[in-house]
Amino acid sequence: MADRGRSDPPSSAFLAWAPQAAMLSAVVSVSVLPLMLTGAMAVRLQSSLGFGEGELGASFAVFFATAAASSTVLGEVSERLGAIRSLRIGSLVAALVLLGIAVLAHSWASLVALLAVAGIGSALTRPAASLYIARLITPSRQGLAFGINHSSVPIATLVAGLVVPTVALTVGWRWGFVVGAVLAVLALVGVPRGHDAVGTRMVADRADDLPPRLLVLLAASVALGTAGASSLGAFSVPTIVDAGLGEGAAGLLYAAASVAGLVSRVAVGWLADRREAGHLQFVAGMLLVGAVAFVLMGSGRLGLVVVAVPLASASAWAFLGVFNLAIVRMNPAAPAAATGVTQAGAFVGGVAGPWGLGELAEGGSFAMAWLVAGGLTLLAVGTVLHARSLVRGRGRIDLPPAPGLEDG
Repeated sequence: MADRGRSDPPSSAFLAWAPQAAMLSAVVSVSVLPLMLTGAMAVRLQSSLGFGEGELGASFAVFFATAAASSTVLGEVSERLGAIRSLRIGSLVAALVLLGIAVLAHSWASLVALLAVAGIGSALTRPAASLYIARLITPSRQGLAFGINHSSVPIATLVAGLVVPTVALTVGWRWGFVVGAVLAVLALVGVPRGHDAVGTRMVADRADDLPPRLLVLLAASVALGTAGASSLGAFSVPTIVDAGLGEGAAGLLYAAASVAGLVSRVAVGWLADRREAGHLQFVAGMLLVGAVAFVLMGSGRLGLVVVAVPLASASAWAFLGVFNLAIVRMNPAAPAAATGVTQAGAFVGGVAGPWGLGELAEGGSFAMAWLVAGGLTLLAVGTVLHARSLVRGRGRIDLPPAPGLEDG
């Protein structure tokens, strides 16, 4: 466990936590890779398995639905199993699902069934990663560690975007999932052995943790914020193609957007380690930028869409790192259990967003879908700010100062 009473020298701190943060990012990346590959290769999958935009959105919704239903329980499970054991199990589930899609997915129903299993694996992996950071990463580096960890989605979308022109359009989409399975096995091998991070909620005094009503409100804010953002994986490539780019170029733009999201998450995490307060306010600002990006995506104009897709990835889909840093700091006794609750909100948004926006896109247009996404994201801004005011009312300004922050 990190020593919370002192600051490590910068060089030794980097050597201590950077490889661990990279490992966490790899594990969480492969936990969402089945979903990201489905979105990136959507055109090929739809043609091969015979389904439309509504079914594509429903595929994403099923992943998030199983994750949402199991997230709170699996947050508690990860507290008891420990972070390392939970991360290993999550990586194994991802590898089996990816291989299963490559071999067994011959209909939309079989694809959805496998994505449902992937959602459960992701619901275990995410709170386990938060627990690992809370217990084993130097406090003055936890913001950056969360930023690197939450680069998992853009990393997964980067891999998925690159798979389109290099694998899906050459040897077939099934081989893209085989590549993903190999990456999941490599992530599993990269999980370290040795001392595990186990939660302390059974013995710790939880008086300083947020009450359930505030956790639920924060979960609701995340649900609204991720409703539009989670649809980026499903509908970015089809939206870009609809605006006038070819499939291969759209996949490359999708990959470029993931790079923008990755850089943003790391940069925001780095900044978070240098702030003692205002983290939830910063989250609200990122969501506001994301709402603007969704409106631009709804314009249907190629020039605006090309700008808006990376902007949305760098804002509306990049706030979760600093958000989870806030949750962990405000719930020191049971960080995995608390992030399990708020992550359930993210998964609920993932259910409502892709499914609902998919139906809007199929029955109306992508413009209508993205305008609705912008409206939901604006609601998320208001909810986050309201939750922040209630946290302040408890005598705290977003976060208690982190021990060792002066080292940041």
